Amino acid sequence: MTALMQYEAFIDDTTEVFLDQTESLYSSKNATCDFAQWLQFYAFDVIGEITYSKRHGFVDRGEDVDGIVKYLGRLFSYVGPIGQLPLLDLLLLKNPILRLLDRYGIMSFTFPIVTFAQDRMHERLEEIKSCGKRATAAAVGRGDLLSMFLQAKDDRPDFFDDRRVLTMAVSMAFAGSETTGISLAATFYYLLKNPRCYRRLVEEIDNAVASQSIQNSSAGLVTWAESQKLPYLDACIKEAFRLHPAVGLPLERIVPPQGAAICGENITGGTIVGCNAWVIHRRREIFGQDSEIFRPERWLEADKDTRKEMEACMFHFGMGSRTCIGKNISLLEIYKLVPSFLRRFETSASSRPPPSLKEMDTSMAQRRNGTQTPKAAESSTTSASDPQTTRSPLLPTPLEALILAIYPSTLLLGSAFSLLEPHARAAPYSAESQSHPSHLAPSYFAQKRNVFNLYFVKIGWFWTSLAFAMFLFLHPSTGPKGRIILNRKRLQGLLRWVLMTVWWAALTQWFFGPPLIDRGFRYTGGQCELLRTEKGRNAMSEGREYFTAAACKLAGGKWKGGHDISGHVFLLVLGSGFLWMEILPAIAGREMRTIKRKEGAVITADREAEGEKEREDREARQGLSVPLVVAGLSWWMLLMTAAYFHTWFEKFTGLVVAFAAIGSVYFLPRAIPSLREIIGMPGV
Repeated sequence: MTALMQYEAFIDDTTEVFLDQTESLYSSKNATCDFAQWLQFYAFDVIGEITYSKRHGFVDRGEDVDGIVKYLGRLFSYVGPIGQLPLLDLLLLKNPILRLLDRYGIMSFTFPIVTFAQDRMHERLEEIKSCGKRATAAAVGRGDLLSMFLQAKDDRPDFFDDRRVLTMAVSMAFAGSETTGISLAATFYYLLKNPRCYRRLVEEIDNAVASQSIQNSSAGLVTWAESQKLPYLDACIKEAFRLHPAVGLPLERIVPPQGAAICGENITGGTIVGCNAWVIHRRREIFGQDSEIFRPERWLEADKDTRKEMEACMFHFGMGSRTCIGKNISLLEIYKLVPSFLRRFETSASSRPPPSLKEMDTSMAQRRNGTQTPKAAESSTTSASDPQTTRSPLLPTPLEALILAIYPSTLLLGSAFSLLEPHARAAPYSAESQSHPSHLAPSYFAQKRNVFNLYFVKIGWFWTSLAFAMFLFLHPSTGPKGRIILNRKRLQGLLRWVLMTVWWAALTQWFFGPPLIDRGFRYTGGQCELLRTEKGRNAMSEGREYFTAAACKLAGGKWKGGHDISGHVFLLVLGSGFLWMEILPAIAGREMRTIKRKEGAVITADREAEGEKEREDREARQGLSVPLVVAGLSWWMLLMTAAYFHTWFEKFTGLVVAFAAIGSVYFLPRAIPSLREIIGMPGV
């Protein structure tokens, strides 16, 4: 820990700005704030100061700079499950199509924190260069981590190249912000939830100031050395670590080849095993029969051996050789900020007790020399203004792009399977029926009469409409859950469904006569070729021959020639894409969609919907489960269609037409305010 004390000055700079901004934005205005997010802003800026000698700007601007915090939250929500199913990563985030789009600048998927790190690294290299040939990174630098990384590059250029320097710098931002922010939020959450503990800690801090154990400085900052003289502070922080460890996943290890005996069980070599801190930290035989409650006194009452055992079972920073390398930096921040903040502000939750750590809206009032001003009005709220953005409203967000990229990737995957899998490649294919003969089909799904094709795809729009109706009337984000009340959101949602239904019907059912698929077939040279009887040919008038494939078959003919858009691909992409566009805001927020206002300003959809955001209902899953099942089954049938039915060009045109429908209903209104006023946007 002693070696890291050189970074205390960096932390002090950001902490002082954080306290001043808290007073400016919240306490002086009697306003509440999203305390968990505010603390994460602090943690991000501290790690920026330590790494680059420059804050990212979260605290200074009072906002989520470039959406970094929101993006990081979504990323961790992604890597949790996908880390257990890594093959899915190749279809999603590491999708080759997305990477190609990023490489050629068509769409950018570069994390904003990477851009910030690249800029700081370029500035530092230019600074070193300007100081002459003899200048070293350590001499030119400010003692921050970037100086250390660049010096390591100078010392070991064969191992530590520019890419590794950038990776280390970005990793510090990832690892050093989220976990510290969570731990800080957990500490304040449990203090606010337990007023007795809060009062005792404030009293300990005030007594330390009165006895001059803590210097009574104008800024009110508490040093690391001073914080170590506060035993109840130490107990409160340890207890918060115990009840809310920042990492909720098992810390995995691989059993050695010879195997191992764990808890009386013989585990074979190569098995992945792990311990979860959330489980270990609640073991009653270690932490007592009341291990489920927040009671800091357990750390003060324990004898030396018991305390040693409890500390040995604390896995919030990992354990052993894999202990988090940023542990001491995180401890330095937490042990300094908590007492410094409580010296200066009286804090209270907007609801008592706070409902959850994520909903910890708090109000602050100024404290001076142990006295306090009246508490802030708990009903008032404030938020940082949302800046204008230059990103085109017509472009999808990264999450939307991820979802949309799954469709062409699935077609490529299925087509590759049909070429590489021996049975699929060898099976005869009929261009007329657009399928394999049933008795020679390489798979059950290659038969047109498979149950999924008959009862799901053939009536696919029914299932899509049913799933959407369940979401529209069961999910609380659209209106009163489970009640048939047509408010503005639901009426606009129904209007979007009507527009998508018109697309589906016009292309596959009827368009002032034959549907567009049949018209396109006829315009590209297709016709009805009658093969059975003279009577059948006579039954087909010259005009009727051009109408539909159904009419042709009824008359005993075959629909041949021309280009036939894949109706299967169109329906499956249209239906599932429609559901995804509707439910994505309910699953992952509004995802930084941008819109154009009447006066021409381009802003985020979050800003236009300010004040409308509703809290998540724990029962809302019942409104999402059916749409997710239908979307998932649609993807599976799309993969089967790609593998066993239609030519590549037929599948491609089906995809393009479906994307055109999705774009016209879900992306075009973002750039046309008058259209958006009519059909609205999901989640807004």
